[in-house]
Amino acid sequence: MNNKILPLILLCIILLLVGIGTKLFIQYGPNEKSAIEQPAIKAQVVTSTPIPTNTPELTPLPIIAVKTTVPTEYSAEALDLDIKRGSFITDDIKQQLVPMVLKRMINHVQVRISKVIRKDMRAFVEICMKSDINPEPLDFGTIYIEYPGGKAINDYVHIDIAPIDQARCLVLEFVSIPPPVPSNNWKLTMERVRFVVPDEGTGCQVYTKRALSSDLLKQNGISFTCNEGSGTQEIKIKSKSNTLTQDQANEMVNRVISGIKDGPWVFNFNAE
Repeated sequence: MNNKILPLILLCIILLLVGIGTKLFIQYGPNEKSAIEQPAIKAQVVTSTPIPTNTPELTPLPIIAVKTTVPTEYSAEALDLDIKRGSFITDDIKQQLVPMVLKRMINHVQVRISKVIRKDMRAFVEICMKSDINPEPLDFGTIYIEYPGGKAINDYVHIDIAPIDQARCLVLEFVSIPPPVPSNNWKLTMERVRFVVPDEGTGCQVYTKRALSSDLLKQNGISFTCNEGSGTQEIKIKSKSNTLTQDQANEMVNRVISGIKDGPWVFNFNAE
């Protein structure tokens, strides 16, 4: 009896142990994937892509040279403003204007000019004038400078310049010359000269003296009266040749008493 019961008891014990082991394996066994499946999971992780070592270098964009042109003309407002700024003359500029470098003798009048100096929008020149037949001091008539692309008429006259070789000298200041204008191939033209205007109150005396020394008025039978006014002189023709009109006689008297001599005196140069 005991020999039959013992195997059964052992069998029951074995089955009990197997059941307990199975339960423990199910409860505490691993829930993760097997080692074979792990690489597939890891492959899904996002990682930064390494920079290839053979990546070609970027070709730089070509540098484009932009050509700019400097305008040679300024606006009318800029040129007008330059006139309103007044004179730019300085002692340094005056010193640069000597010596006299160009001269012309036309109609018994010698005109000499210095080199022309540029500063900002200005040009400066010293000009000297004298007649070889009349010692009276001369004044300039219409005068202008032509530069590449434009023309400038003097706006400021500086007369505190000492005479040179008995010639009356002035410094003329030309304004509103655009700075981009090149300094080569300039030209100065003075169309005529005249005697200096007499001091106030002495006009008739001076004009009468000039008329009496004029062969031209004598040859055309011209005489006139002169009345001194307030800073002016009233001149009336008394007699003239019948071959002359009143306007012709007036013009002839005006040229004689004013000492007008026609040129032109033309100078070509490069400014500095």
